[in-house]
Amino acid sequence: MYKEKFKIKKIILIAFVLFLVKHFLQAIIEWTDIIPVRPKAYIWGEWSISIVVIIKELINVFWLYILTVILFYFILKKELLWKISNFKINISLSIIITLFLLLVHQHQFPYKKMLSRTTPTRFNYAFFEELIIYSVVGFLLVYLVRTILIKSSIKQK
Repeated sequence: MYKEKFKIKKIILIAFVLFLVKHFLQAIIEWTDIIPVRPKAYIWGEWSISIVVIIKELINVFWLYILTVILFYFILKKELLWKISNFKINISLSIIITLFLLLVHQHQFPYKKMLSRTTPTRFNYAFFEELIIYSVVGFLLVYLVRTILIKSSIKQK
């Protein structure tokens, strides 16, 4: 019973770390204007708006992070995947993330069709922002699940 409670705490902690890293990266990208994405969820100097965005995301989306950590725990726990390096798993995950984002953005890469007559196409900055953020979060997800959840459960056996 104690091991399950401890594992649940670790799962929630990993999900919270991933949640914070995702929002931190998104805020850095939007504040520095490295990738000019509009509309911005985080505006420099508008801390109240940023806090509201984080609270809404925490309420609406945090459970997905928990489910994702649980799913990856059960996938990476298989003995078949123990022998595969983190690098190969991360490359596979990056390919899956890229394909999913292409599907979400309706295969509009690298240019996005606009409704405006003056600029019929525009570079798809949102795709690159999401690719950077979700790839980093995916790498961190694999690393944390393998090091914190799986290796600790192997050591306990």
